Amino acid sequence: LEEANEAATQAQAEAVAAAEEAIRTGADADIAEANRLRDVADKARSDLEARLGSPAVEDDPSTEDIDESKAATGVYATFETQLEEANDIRSSFIFELSHPV
Repeated sequence: LEEANEAATQAQAEAVAAAEEAIRTGADADIAEANRLRDVADKARSDLEARLGSPAVEDDPSTEDIDESKAATGVYATFETQLEEANDIRSSFIFELSHPV
């Protein structure tokens, strides 16, 4: 998952760099190609998130008037749920061991 996310991020960064270079040089064909690449990279990231979901995002405490938090979705939500369940089982097991009947 992390590798796919990194690849999508890299593709987006390269598309943005190509677009900036095309705009700087003013080449219309290059601008069109850079925009096409940016659109492909954006779609790749969107498709990746649609299929796999996205990780949770915590709220930024420095922006009190805006809540940037976002719940995990897809595979990420499943992992979080399973981790919580495993931690609950572990806690119960430790409690049982420390409080024999």
